[in-house]
Amino acid sequence: EEIIALVIKQRTEAAVEFKRSIEQSLNQLSHISSEFDPSSQKRRKMSL
Repeated sequence: EEIIALVIKQRTEAAVEFKRSIEQSLNQLSHISSEFDPSSQKRRKMSL
């Protein structure tokens, strides 16, 4: 039973790391696309 708990813990930690890296790359992608899209930049400047 200890081995099973250890495997579950490792899988959970790996899933959390995976989710974090996906969110990071999504943030980078949205940042890049907003830089290449001048209309979204105008919108952002108006909101500031």
